[in-house]
Amino acid sequence: MGLFDSFMKTVGGAGKAAQPVSFEPGEVEVGRVVGCTLEGGSSWFGGDLVLTDRRLIFTPLEVRYVADLLQYGLKKVDARR
Repeated sequence: MGLFDSFMKTVGGAGKAAQPVSFEPGEVEVGRVVGCTLEGGSSWFGGDLVLTDRRLIFTPLEVRYVADLLQYGLKKVDARR
């Protein structure tokens, strides 16, 4: 997938939806709310908290297309780590 595809998916709303959840056989989704998690003490990640009849699942936002655009832009301005 190229840069144009990433751009079109981002403009089309990619990054607003959470990654899909795989349910176990017979498992039923009871509720879903917007949530976030703290990783490593300093990085927050947005997504959905999904409650099923068996577990509580955090599923992060799908941001791979946005990340592609950011990487391209940072290379263009010669941003270094």
